[in-house]
Amino acid sequence: MATCVYAGNITEEKQVLKDIYLNSAQQSLEASKAMPDHINSTYFYGLHLGRYSETVSLLRAAKENIAPKFTKALEKTLKANPNHLLATVDMGTFHASVVDTVGSLAARITYGATKEKSLKHFEHAMSIAPELPVVYIEYSKGIKIIEGKKGIKKSRAMLEQVSQLEALDAMEALDVAFCVEQLENL
Repeated sequence: MATCVYAGNITEEKQVLKDIYLNSAQQSLEASKAMPDHINSTYFYGLHLGRYSETVSLLRAAKENIAPKFTKALEKTLKANPNHLLATVDMGTFHASVVDTVGSLAARITYGATKEKSLKHFEHAMSIAPELPVVYIEYSKGIKIIEGKKGIKKSRAMLEQVSQLEALDAMEALDVAFCVEQLENL
């Protein structure tokens, strides 16, 4: 997780990000094999693959079969722990992103991704941790993707809510600062 936070907040250099995410995915995969009962290793494998896929083209991600590996890791995580907050949020983001990238029909046929599943995952995440900034951030991104211009108002409301929170730790401080920045750019 620390590598994702570091990479996402420290550098924008694509090659550095690719290397960090790919190396972290490989280490998480090895950890998940060595400790099969440690479900977070499986989650981190999926997380790092997902972040890696954001740094490459859609064609390259498809060629490297990233989406099925990513969803398999998250599904395994959610099967072991249906209330795994971050896996739930990431599944919501995955469904929204795929629908946005390839369209509703292709998303459903190719990956089983739908707007409804995205919203279901985000709503479940909100029920698990309604006070956690990252849930609002990802949900607000998903709403903008899913609902387009209609979603901007909902997205803004979520970001405004988070920007008013007092951060409880350094990670939440980064999330709150991100929300403030996003509000300025909406």
